[in-house]
Amino acid sequence: REVEGKRAMVLSSAQLVDIQNSCYGADHLSIDDEMFLWTPAEAKEYFESKGARRPDSQMVARRALEPPPPKTEAEGPKRVRKELLLSLLPDCGLLAIYMDGRNKKRMEKAKHASEGSSP
Repeated sequence: REVEGKRAMVLSSAQLVDIQNSCYGADHLSIDDEMFLWTPAEAKEYFESKGARRPDSQMVARRALEPPPPKTEAEGPKRVRKELLLSLLPDCGLLAIYMDGRNKKRMEKAKHASEGSSP
């Protein structure tokens, strides 16, 4: 859903319904468009209070204007690849070469990120 032309979406409809269902006495509360910009903690507080406490609407509006956070790769596949590679390396020398290469890549990535974020 889009709220006032913005695409920033923190919660899905299914997530909101799950949070609502987990809170006793919140069945009668309706879900409106602004709620899709709430955090899970804000939604839980709203439903637990049976609609008495809503997040600050100005803060939610500011959040809608912020760009979405960058996507990050899941850690599970990275860890599996690393463990597989390390289990296949029979020699400590090869392990040292792998670790040096990995550290160089990280330093280059950090350098490019810092250069891209500077004005």
